[in-house]
Amino acid sequence: MTDSLRDIQLQPVEVDFVRRRLTSGARALRFGNRLDNLFSDHYRESFLQTNRFYGVIGAMMLMLFSLADREVVPNLYEGLLLLRLMEGALVIAVVAFATHPKLRPHFQAVMVVMVLILHLSILTVSYLAAGEGEFHYQTGSFLPVMFLGTVMRLQLTYMLPGAAVMWLCQMIAVYGLMSLPPSQETELLFLYTFVTFISLFVCYRVEFEGRQMFLQTLLLYHDQRQLLETQEELKALSYIDGLTQVANRRRFNQRLSEDWRRCLRAGKPLSLILLDVDNFKRLNDSRGHLAGDECLSRVAACLKSLVGRSSDLVCRYGGEEFAILLPETPLDAAGQLASAMVEAVALQKLPGATDSQSVVTVSAGVASLVPTEALRENDLIDTADGALYEAKHNGKNQMKCAAR
Repeated sequence: MTDSLRDIQLQPVEVDFVRRRLTSGARALRFGNRLDNLFSDHYRESFLQTNRFYGVIGAMMLMLFSLADREVVPNLYEGLLLLRLMEGALVIAVVAFATHPKLRPHFQAVMVVMVLILHLSILTVSYLAAGEGEFHYQTGSFLPVMFLGTVMRLQLTYMLPGAAVMWLCQMIAVYGLMSLPPSQETELLFLYTFVTFISLFVCYRVEFEGRQMFLQTLLLYHDQRQLLETQEELKALSYIDGLTQVANRRRFNQRLSEDWRRCLRAGKPLSLILLDVDNFKRLNDSRGHLAGDECLSRVAACLKSLVGRSSDLVCRYGGEEFAILLPETPLDAAGQLASAMVEAVALQKLPGATDSQSVVTVSAGVASLVPTEALRENDLIDTADGALYEAKHNGKNQMKCAAR
């Protein structure tokens, strides 16, 4: 059932509470309202199936007591047999319907009521047996409180009132309804009180350890989730170019391989735009590196704003060069996007190198291939690079598509 705790999202105040609780050594059995409700649900569900099994075992043991009835109190055997059968039927009925949607949230309370009824029936048998002179049947009344506190592993919230009612019923039966020798009354009082105390203590210890394990598990899953989120953030950062805030060369290489394989399986084209800032070295030399960095950041933002699909990727390929991956995009569409990018960068009117141009421009080379087993990823890069060289050679500030 610990897997069910993976989906619980702890709030910051709850995380602080859990850490303090685990380190303080507190012995109380109470959390905040939400954590208490979560624990009760988890605790009930953890033992629901085993408690149903133990309930069936208990019913069988009650019915086996009828064998002792026949030997010890033969005069009462037929009446007691009916009572034993009714007890067993009650237990089986309760465990059979324990998973019903209406009963499931109240399973522990139902079990307490069931055991109280069984305890009353055992006291009835003890009273009848006492009338036949068989006083040792009184010890049978120890079984319900022991069963409830040590076997059923109920929460103390349910166990405590159940044990108190059983102890009170036991005292009323011993001192008010049965004529027992004073020494036996004292012995029963001491033994039953001791058994009740031990059962309550075991119940407390089991629940306390269950609560500690519950908090430790919640905190473990919370820390694991935080660690995974941090790892994802670091992974994402490792794919981002620090200056331009677009994908870096590492991410480009990864996505190129992924998109190539995907387009290979689908028989779809994969297009690539290689785009280079014109005269960037001259801009750096004349205006300084800070101006060059600002230029690259503005160009990257412009390119990213023109890419409409989440599957498309804008990357800083290296230095002043950018790459745009366009999976399942034909050459014509890639060429149109490249033209729009060249035009958009020029329209920004970013200050260029003072000795050769007034605004920053870019040149772009476009290539598109349908991947096959005979082709390689570098073939796409080399083709786009050749188109970019042609755009540069023909005067810059333009786009060239590679021949089909």
